[in-house]
Amino acid sequence: MKKKYVSRLINISSFIFIAVGFFLLFRNGDWSKIVYIKDNINYAGLFVVIIIGVVCQYLVIYRWYLLLIPIKKDIRIRSIYRIAISAILLNLVAPGKIGYPTKAYFLKKTEDIPISSSAPSMFAELMLDYSVTFVLLLFAVLAGGYAHEVLRLISGYFDFRYLWAIPIVALLFILIGIAFKQRIQSSNISQNLIAAIGQTKKRLDILVWVVLITLIYLIVWFVSDYILVRSLGYHVPLLFLIFVGAFTNIVVILAPLPGGLGVREISGAYLFKVFFDLGEVAIVMILLSRLIAFITIFILYSGDWIMRLVSSNKNVMQPVLKPALTGDISKEVI
Repeated sequence: MKKKYVSRLINISSFIFIAVGFFLLFRNGDWSKIVYIKDNINYAGLFVVIIIGVVCQYLVIYRWYLLLIPIKKDIRIRSIYRIAISAILLNLVAPGKIGYPTKAYFLKKTEDIPISSSAPSMFAELMLDYSVTFVLLLFAVLAGGYAHEVLRLISGYFDFRYLWAIPIVALLFILIGIAFKQRIQSSNISQNLIAAIGQTKKRLDILVWVVLITLIYLIVWFVSDYILVRSLGYHVPLLFLIFVGAFTNIVVILAPLPGGLGVREISGAYLFKVFFDLGEVAIVMILLSRLIAFITIFILYSGDWIMRLVSSNKNVMQPVLKPALTGDISKEVI
Protein backbone atom coordinates (compact mmCIF):
# COMPACT_ATOMS: atom_id res chain seq x y z
CA MET A 1 0.00 0.00 0.00
CA LYS A 2 2.84 2.35 0.91
CA LYS A 3 4.62 1.51 -2.35
CA LYS A 4 1.48 2.36 -4.34
CA TYR A 5 1.15 5.69 -2.49
CA VAL A 6 4.79 6.59 -3.24
CA SER A 7 4.30 5.69 -6.92
CA ARG A 8 1.24 7.95 -7.17
CA LEU A 9 3.08 10.76 -5.42
CA ILE A 10 5.97 10.49 -7.89
CA ASN A 11 3.59 10.52 -10.87
CA ILE A 12 1.63 13.53 -9.56
CA SER A 13 4.88 15.40 -8.84
CA SER A 14 6.11 14.58 -12.34
CA PHE A 15 2.94 15.90 -13.96
CA ILE A 16 3.19 19.13 -11.92
CA PHE A 17 6.84 19.55 -12.86
CA ILE A 18 6.07 18.98 -16.56
CA ALA A 19 3.07 21.34 -16.52
CA VAL A 20 5.08 24.11 -14.84
CA GLY A 21 7.95 23.51 -17.25
CA PHE A 22 5.71 23.81 -20.30
CA PHE A 23 4.08 26.94 -18.89
CA LEU A 24 7.43 28.66 -18.26
CA LEU A 25 8.73 27.70 -21.69
CA PHE A 26 5.70 28.67 -23.74
CA ARG A 27 3.86 31.39 -21.84
CA ASN A 28 4.95 33.78 -24.61
CA GLY A 29 5.16 31.15 -27.34
CA ASP A 30 4.96 31.94 -31.04
CA TRP A 31 2.38 29.40 -32.21
CA SER A 32 2.52 30.67 -35.79
CA LYS A 33 5.55 28.38 -36.14
CA ILE A 34 3.23 25.38 -35.77
CA VAL A 35 0.97 26.77 -38.52
CA TYR A 36 4.08 27.17 -40.70
CA ILE A 37 4.88 23.48 -40.14
CA LYS A 38 1.36 22.47 -41.21
CA ASP A 39 1.70 24.42 -44.44
CA ASN A 40 5.27 23.35 -45.29
CA ILE A 41 5.59 19.75 -44.06
CA ASN A 42 7.43 17.37 -46.40
CA TYR A 43 5.83 13.92 -46.23
CA ALA A 44 8.57 12.31 -48.34
CA GLY A 45 11.07 13.33 -45.66
CA LEU A 46 8.88 11.75 -42.97
CA PHE A 47 8.84 8.52 -44.98
CA VAL A 48 12.66 8.54 -45.11
CA VAL A 49 12.76 9.05 -41.32
CA ILE A 50 10.49 6.01 -40.84
CA ILE A 51 12.76 3.85 -43.02
CA ILE A 52 15.83 5.03 -41.09
CA GLY A 53 13.99 4.24 -37.84
CA VAL A 54 13.36 0.65 -38.97
CA VAL A 55 17.03 0.22 -39.92
CA CYS A 56 18.22 1.65 -36.57
CA GLN A 57 15.88 -0.56 -34.54
CA TYR A 58 17.12 -3.62 -36.44
CA LEU A 59 20.73 -2.60 -35.72
CA VAL A 60 19.84 -2.47 -32.01
CA ILE A 61 18.38 -5.99 -32.24
CA TYR A 62 21.43 -7.28 -34.12
CA ARG A 63 23.74 -5.72 -31.53
CA TRP A 64 21.99 -7.63 -28.75
CA TYR A 65 22.29 -10.81 -30.83
CA LEU A 66 26.08 -10.31 -31.04
CA LEU A 67 26.27 -9.72 -27.27
CA LEU A 68 24.48 -13.03 -26.67
CA ILE A 69 26.79 -15.13 -28.87
CA PRO A 70 29.49 -15.51 -26.15
CA ILE A 71 26.73 -16.76 -23.81
CA LYS A 72 25.09 -19.18 -26.26
CA LYS A 73 27.01 -19.87 -29.48
CA ASP A 74 24.15 -21.49 -31.42
CA ILE A 75 21.58 -18.76 -30.71
CA ARG A 76 19.79 -17.42 -33.80
CA ILE A 77 18.68 -13.87 -34.39
CA ARG A 78 15.16 -15.11 -35.20
CA SER A 79 14.96 -16.54 -31.69
CA ILE A 80 15.42 -13.15 -30.06
CA TYR A 81 13.85 -10.89 -32.70
CA ARG A 82 10.33 -10.73 -31.22
CA ILE A 83 11.66 -10.46 -27.66
CA ALA A 84 13.80 -7.48 -28.65
CA ILE A 85 10.92 -5.71 -30.42
CA SER A 86 8.69 -6.21 -27.38
CA ALA A 87 11.42 -4.76 -25.15
CA ILE A 88 11.76 -1.69 -27.38
CA LEU A 89 7.99 -1.20 -27.19
CA LEU A 90 8.04 -1.54 -23.39
CA ASN A 91 10.77 1.09 -23.14
CA LEU A 92 8.41 3.46 -24.97
CA VAL A 93 5.24 2.80 -22.96
CA ALA A 94 6.57 1.91 -19.50
CA PRO A 95 8.59 3.91 -16.94
CA GLY A 96 12.35 3.61 -16.81
CA LYS A 97 14.11 0.96 -18.90
CA ILE A 98 11.82 -1.92 -17.98
CA GLY A 99 12.33 -3.47 -21.42
CA TYR A 100 15.83 -4.60 -20.46
CA PRO A 101 14.93 -6.94 -17.55
CA THR A 102 11.93 -8.13 -19.57
CA LYS A 103 14.30 -9.33 -22.29
CA ALA A 104 16.21 -11.40 -19.75
CA TYR A 105 12.97 -12.97 -18.45
CA PHE A 106 11.67 -14.01 -21.88
CA LEU A 107 15.10 -15.19 -22.96
CA LYS A 108 15.03 -17.64 -20.06
CA LYS A 109 11.58 -18.86 -21.10
CA THR A 110 12.40 -19.29 -24.80
CA GLU A 111 16.13 -20.10 -24.91
CA ASP A 112 16.64 -21.49 -21.38
CA ILE A 113 19.39 -18.92 -20.69
CA PRO A 114 19.54 -18.04 -16.97
CA ILE A 115 18.67 -14.44 -16.17
CA SER A 116 21.95 -14.05 -14.30
CA SER A 117 23.81 -15.07 -17.50
CA SER A 118 21.91 -12.81 -19.90
CA ALA A 119 21.87 -9.82 -17.51
CA PRO A 120 25.45 -8.79 -18.46
CA SER A 121 24.33 -8.35 -22.09
CA MET A 122 21.62 -5.89 -20.93
CA PHE A 123 24.16 -4.06 -18.78
CA ALA A 124 26.59 -3.92 -21.72
CA GLU A 125 23.86 -2.48 -23.96
CA LEU A 126 23.06 0.29 -21.49
CA MET A 127 26.72 1.11 -20.88
CA LEU A 128 27.47 1.21 -24.61
CA ASP A 129 24.46 3.41 -25.36
CA TYR A 130 25.21 5.97 -22.70
CA SER A 131 28.99 5.93 -23.14
CA VAL A 132 28.84 6.49 -26.90
CA THR A 133 26.00 9.01 -26.45
CA PHE A 134 28.09 10.99 -23.97
CA VAL A 135 31.08 11.00 -26.35
CA LEU A 136 28.85 12.26 -29.17
CA LEU A 137 27.42 14.90 -26.83
CA LEU A 138 30.90 16.24 -26.01
CA PHE A 139 31.92 16.13 -29.67
CA ALA A 140 28.81 18.04 -30.81
CA VAL A 141 29.15 20.68 -28.08
CA LEU A 142 32.84 21.33 -28.84
CA ALA A 143 32.73 20.99 -32.64
CA GLY A 144 29.52 22.98 -32.90
CA GLY A 145 30.84 25.87 -30.82
CA TYR A 146 28.17 25.51 -28.11
CA ALA A 147 30.59 25.00 -25.19
CA HIS A 148 30.63 28.62 -23.99
CA GLU A 149 26.84 28.91 -23.96
CA VAL A 150 26.47 25.50 -22.28
CA LEU A 151 28.88 26.51 -19.49
CA ARG A 152 26.95 29.75 -19.05
CA LEU A 153 23.66 27.84 -18.72
CA ILE A 154 25.17 25.32 -16.28
CA SER A 155 26.63 28.07 -14.12
CA GLY A 156 23.12 29.46 -13.65
CA TYR A 157 22.01 26.19 -12.01
CA PHE A 158 25.21 24.84 -10.49
CA ASP A 159 27.81 26.46 -8.27
CA PHE A 160 31.26 25.31 -9.47
CA ARG A 161 32.69 26.07 -6.04
CA TYR A 162 31.26 22.73 -4.87
CA LEU A 163 33.18 20.63 -7.43
CA TRP A 164 35.47 19.50 -4.62
CA ALA A 165 32.58 17.35 -3.31
CA ILE A 166 32.58 15.10 -6.40
CA PRO A 167 35.86 13.21 -5.63
CA ILE A 168 34.71 12.81 -2.00
CA VAL A 169 31.45 11.19 -3.10
CA ALA A 170 33.38 8.98 -5.57
CA LEU A 171 35.77 7.92 -2.80
CA LEU A 172 32.80 7.08 -0.56
CA PHE A 173 31.38 4.73 -3.21
CA ILE A 174 34.80 3.09 -3.65
CA LEU A 175 35.09 2.49 0.11
CA ILE A 176 31.59 0.95 0.21
CA GLY A 177 32.57 -1.31 -2.70
CA ILE A 178 35.73 -2.44 -0.88
CA ALA A 179 33.78 -3.08 2.34
CA PHE A 180 31.26 -5.33 0.58
CA LYS A 181 33.72 -6.77 -1.95
CA GLN A 182 33.49 -10.39 -0.81
CA ARG A 183 29.69 -10.35 -0.64
CA ILE A 184 29.46 -8.80 -4.12
CA GLN A 185 31.94 -11.27 -5.63
CA SER A 186 30.15 -14.28 -4.10
CA SER A 187 26.75 -13.36 -5.60
CA ASN A 188 25.47 -15.32 -8.62
CA ILE A 189 25.07 -12.17 -10.70
CA SER A 190 28.66 -11.11 -10.07
CA GLN A 191 30.02 -14.56 -10.91
CA ASN A 192 28.02 -14.71 -14.13
CA LEU A 193 29.05 -11.16 -14.98
CA ILE A 194 32.74 -12.06 -14.50
CA ALA A 195 32.25 -15.21 -16.61
CA ALA A 196 30.48 -13.22 -19.35
CA ILE A 197 33.27 -10.62 -19.38
CA GLY A 198 35.81 -13.42 -19.65
CA GLN A 199 33.93 -14.97 -22.59
CA THR A 200 33.60 -11.60 -24.29
CA LYS A 201 37.35 -10.96 -23.95
CA LYS A 202 37.91 -14.09 -26.01
CA ARG A 203 35.74 -12.58 -28.75
CA LEU A 204 37.16 -9.09 -29.12
CA ASP A 205 35.96 -9.12 -32.74
CA ILE A 206 32.38 -9.14 -31.43
CA LEU A 207 33.13 -6.31 -29.00
CA VAL A 208 34.55 -4.17 -31.82
CA TRP A 209 31.49 -4.81 -33.98
CA VAL A 210 29.13 -4.01 -31.10
CA VAL A 211 30.83 -0.66 -30.42
CA LEU A 212 30.85 0.14 -34.14
CA ILE A 213 27.14 -0.71 -34.51
CA THR A 214 26.32 1.49 -31.50
CA LEU A 215 28.20 4.42 -33.01
CA ILE A 216 26.63 3.95 -36.45
CA TYR A 217 23.06 3.59 -35.28
CA LEU A 218 23.25 6.63 -32.97
CA ILE A 219 24.76 8.85 -35.68
CA VAL A 220 22.21 7.65 -38.25
CA TRP A 221 19.44 8.25 -35.69
CA PHE A 222 20.58 11.84 -35.16
CA VAL A 223 20.79 12.32 -38.93
CA SER A 224 17.14 11.23 -39.10
CA ASP A 225 16.37 14.01 -36.57
CA TYR A 226 18.04 16.43 -38.98
CA ILE A 227 15.89 15.14 -41.87
CA LEU A 228 12.80 15.36 -39.64
CA VAL A 229 13.42 19.01 -38.76
CA ARG A 230 14.05 19.83 -42.42
CA SER A 231 10.80 18.04 -43.28
CA LEU A 232 9.00 20.41 -40.90
CA GLY A 233 10.28 23.38 -42.91
CA TYR A 234 13.11 24.50 -40.59
CA HIS A 235 16.89 24.29 -40.84
CA VAL A 236 18.90 23.49 -37.71
CA PRO A 237 22.61 22.42 -37.77
CA LEU A 238 23.25 18.68 -37.56
CA LEU A 239 25.76 19.12 -34.70
CA PHE A 240 23.14 20.94 -32.65
CA LEU A 241 20.67 18.09 -33.20
CA ILE A 242 23.32 15.59 -32.09
CA PHE A 243 23.87 17.75 -28.99
CA VAL A 244 20.13 17.91 -28.21
CA GLY A 245 19.46 14.25 -29.05
CA ALA A 246 22.36 13.02 -26.92
CA PHE A 247 21.44 15.31 -24.02
CA THR A 248 17.77 14.26 -23.97
CA ASN A 249 18.73 10.56 -24.22
CA ILE A 250 20.85 10.96 -21.09
CA VAL A 251 18.48 13.05 -18.94
CA VAL A 252 15.49 10.72 -19.47
CA ILE A 253 17.28 7.76 -17.85
CA LEU A 254 15.69 8.59 -14.47
CA ALA A 255 12.40 9.97 -15.82
CA PRO A 256 9.51 8.31 -13.92
CA LEU A 257 6.97 8.56 -16.75
CA PRO A 258 6.85 6.14 -19.74
CA GLY A 259 9.55 6.75 -22.33
CA GLY A 260 10.74 9.86 -20.51
CA LEU A 261 7.44 11.54 -21.42
CA GLY A 262 7.54 15.25 -20.64
CA VAL A 263 11.20 15.28 -19.60
CA ARG A 264 12.39 14.67 -23.16
CA GLU A 265 10.02 17.30 -24.53
CA ILE A 266 10.94 19.96 -21.96
CA SER A 267 14.71 19.41 -22.15
CA GLY A 268 14.69 19.37 -25.96
CA ALA A 269 12.37 22.39 -26.24
CA TYR A 270 14.50 24.31 -23.72
CA LEU A 271 17.67 23.89 -25.79
CA PHE A 272 15.86 24.69 -29.04
CA LYS A 273 14.41 27.83 -27.46
CA VAL A 274 17.70 29.03 -25.94
CA PHE A 275 19.80 28.54 -29.07
CA PHE A 276 17.34 29.11 -31.94
CA ASP A 277 14.06 30.28 -30.38
CA LEU A 278 12.35 27.20 -31.84
CA GLY A 279 10.95 25.55 -28.71
CA GLU A 280 7.55 25.04 -30.35
CA VAL A 281 9.21 23.26 -33.30
CA ALA A 282 11.09 20.97 -30.90
CA ILE A 283 7.81 19.85 -29.30
CA VAL A 284 6.35 18.93 -32.70
CA MET A 285 9.58 17.15 -33.68
CA ILE A 286 9.74 15.07 -30.49
CA LEU A 287 6.06 14.13 -30.60
CA LEU A 288 6.45 13.09 -34.25
CA SER A 289 9.55 11.08 -33.26
CA ARG A 290 7.47 9.20 -30.70
CA LEU A 291 4.78 8.46 -33.29
CA ILE A 292 7.40 7.33 -35.82
CA ALA A 293 8.94 5.03 -33.18
CA PHE A 294 5.59 3.23 -32.82
CA ILE A 295 5.25 3.01 -36.62
CA THR A 296 8.72 1.43 -36.92
CA ILE A 297 7.86 -1.14 -34.25
CA PHE A 298 4.63 -1.96 -36.12
CA ILE A 299 6.67 -2.47 -39.31
CA LEU A 300 9.15 -4.73 -37.48
CA TYR A 301 6.28 -6.76 -35.97
CA SER A 302 4.66 -7.04 -39.41
CA GLY A 303 7.95 -8.24 -40.92
CA ASP A 304 8.28 -10.85 -38.19
CA TRP A 305 4.67 -12.01 -38.73
CA ILE A 306 5.16 -12.30 -42.51
CA MET A 307 8.42 -14.25 -42.11
CA ARG A 308 6.80 -16.65 -39.64
CA LEU A 309 3.80 -17.09 -41.95
CA VAL A 310 6.00 -17.80 -44.98
CA SER A 311 8.16 -20.17 -42.93
CA SER A 312 5.17 -22.09 -41.56
CA ASN A 313 3.62 -22.39 -45.03
CA LYS A 314 6.93 -23.63 -46.40
CA ASN A 315 7.14 -26.30 -43.68
CA VAL A 316 3.56 -27.40 -44.39
CA MET A 317 4.16 -27.65 -48.15
CA GLN A 318 7.42 -29.62 -47.91
CA PRO A 319 5.77 -33.02 -47.19
CA VAL A 320 3.37 -32.42 -50.09
CA LEU A 321 5.94 -31.24 -52.63
CA LYS A 322 8.71 -33.73 -51.82
CA PRO A 323 6.98 -36.85 -53.28
CA ALA A 324 6.07 -34.94 -56.45
CA LEU A 325 9.62 -33.65 -56.88
CA THR A 326 11.16 -37.10 -56.35
CA GLY A 327 8.62 -38.81 -58.62
CA ASP A 328 7.50 -41.23 -55.86
CA ILE A 329 3.74 -41.17 -56.53
CA SER A 330 3.03 -43.97 -54.07
CA LYS A 331 3.81 -41.63 -51.16
CA GLU A 332 0.97 -39.39 -52.24
CA VAL A 333 -1.57 -42.20 -51.85
CA ILE A 334 -3.07 -42.47 -48.39
